[in-house]
Amino acid sequence: MSICTETPIINTYEIKKSLIFLRLFFDVGWEFETFWTYLIIIFCLILVLYSLYFMYKKTVLKSWLFVFCLVFIQIFFLLGPDLLWGGIRSLSPRYLIPFYLGINLSVAYLLGIKLITSSKIMTKIWSIITIIILSLGIISCVINSPKETAWTKVISYSLPQVAQIINKTDSPLLISNDQGYHPGNIMALSYLLNQEVKFQLLSQEKGYHLPKGFQSIFLLSPTDEFKLNLERETKVKAKLMFSDTYLKLWKIEV
Repeated sequence: MSICTETPIINTYEIKKSLIFLRLFFDVGWEFETFWTYLIIIFCLILVLYSLYFMYKKTVLKSWLFVFCLVFIQIFFLLGPDLLWGGIRSLSPRYLIPFYLGINLSVAYLLGIKLITSSKIMTKIWSIITIIILSLGIISCVINSPKETAWTKVISYSLPQVAQIINKTDSPLLISNDQGYHPGNIMALSYLLNQEVKFQLLSQEKGYHLPKGFQSIFLLSPTDEFKLNLERETKVKAKLMFSDTYLKLWKIEV
């Protein structure tokens, strides 16, 4: 089964990540969580909500309805099922391009109108707000540009770290299945691994025996039943080498 329908989203970590419209203006990664980060997030949230309200009040029906359709239809069909049944659809930016366009159009319209129609004092205030938004974008680009990966990879975010662990070992074998981790992401991982790394992708785990001739054997997100049976039947131990929200990497120790 696909990981998109099995991964729960209703927890604090995922709710924070689901605020993707805030990352449109300011994105430095959640490892930089501070009071000021959350203050900026609140500022961006207020700005987005006000821009949508402003467009609704100041433009004709076909204009604001077009933008609202871009924004809310995406949310309804992606975030709604995630909250009800679990999943990570709403965390994948490639599904949300219309949503991003709608938010950008809304905020751009707000800033453009305020800069040319407001009083002298309000024009200065909105000029400062515009400079802040542009500065946040530049800061985000400077911080994110050296990173090897980004949050937009979602379940593939940690693949470079997993690859580094496996590539450091001699004669490695990576064992996985189509239940614990999405096969497409296993293919993505294969491009980061050295040529000597071998794969075994299991469709049936019952009666499996560890092959000989490998010095390092890894399990990528195995089912609990498979890992326990393997430890019991072959008298080995599985040591957790890496884990995040979406995957776990275990190493077999004899």
